[in-house]
Amino acid sequence: MTHVLHRFLIGAAAAALLITQPVLTPTTATALEADPGTAEQQAPTDCPADTVCFYSEPNYQGQRSDYYNPRWRYCGVTPITPSKSVWNNDDQTWAFFDSGWGCYGTRWEAGPGQGVPEMDAVHWG
Repeated sequence: MTHVLHRFLIGAAAAALLITQPVLTPTTATALEADPGTAEQQAPTDCPADTVCFYSEPNYQGQRSDYYNPRWRYCGVTPITPSKSVWNNDDQTWAFFDSGWGCYGTRWEAGPGQGVPEMDAVHWG
């Protein structure tokens, strides 16, 4: 095969790939713009400062149990087991897990002033 023909075939194959692939465009939309029902808009008003608030139901409903000023970083059992939602009014990020054997399995995170409106967590740390 000649050099020109070889380059032509490679170019044609590349063009065919581009035509069949979906075009992904970056977006700057935030979670609040994309979904008006996000955790930030449903923030509970009953969770005190310096506290991580655990709820027995999704969307910060049901029984609430507060953990004031958490500082430890080991894996512990959530105050409500399982916790169906959590709001973090503490000054550090916390992680929540669904495994009954510790901080393993599905992981949810909530930074300061953030929550997880729906989860099934039994451990945190």
